[in-house]
Amino acid sequence: MKQPDYQSEPTDLDRLLNLISFTAMAGLLIYAAWIYPQLPDRIPTHFNIRGEPDDYGPKTIFLLFPGIAFALFVLFSVISRKPQNYNYPFKITPENADRQYRLANALMTTIKTTVILLMGYLAYGTAQVALGKSKGLGGSFLAVFLILTFGSIAYYFWKAYKAK
Repeated sequence: MKQPDYQSEPTDLDRLLNLISFTAMAGLLIYAAWIYPQLPDRIPTHFNIRGEPDDYGPKTIFLLFPGIAFALFVLFSVISRKPQNYNYPFKITPENADRQYRLANALMTTIKTTVILLMGYLAYGTAQVALGKSKGLGGSFLAVFLILTFGSIAYYFWKAYKAK
């Protein structure tokens, strides 16, 4: 069944998160262009659960951070323009479409921002380890990322259930 076609205005939270993700994306691109020439030929390419490097590879792998981040930034930015195309856990009606679309867009924007910040942190941490300025990413980075991501998803489902 086709979802109601409705375009809601971005909320203040959406605007703030979009600004943060755009700024972080621009910062990551600038940082990557600046730091890449300084990196040694071999850099950490994998970290264990404690955030310690456990595999190394060519420095060209570093370019995946801004590349993947940019692709995801564009993807999330484009798909968030048409929330009626998402799959929803609850039936969308003309009465609840505005609430559900706003909640779904907030989730997409939150995940976009979280992923861009994660990629920026990974790029920075990888460069710092490669340059001998750090021993790892820190043990809490994975927990923080998982809590932010799955916490956002759980919060969305709770709010979407209440708004059905």
